[in-house]
Amino acid sequence: MRADQVEAEFFLNITLVLLQDSQGWRIAHLHASRSTDDSFDAPNSPHGFH
Repeated sequence: MRADQVEAEFFLNITLVLLQDSQGWRIAHLHASRSTDDSFDAPNSPHGFH
C-alpha cells in the first residue's frame, strides 16, 4: 500500500494451521493466495482466537 492509499488494491485469502504440543503453539502450515472474488465483505466485528 502507498502512504496516500485509502483502500487495498486486492485481498488475500490466508489459511493458518496451528499445532499445539508440549512446547506450546506453533505454526504447522501457512498458505496465502490472492482472492479471486471481485468484492469482499470485510469483517465489521472484532475477531480473535478462542
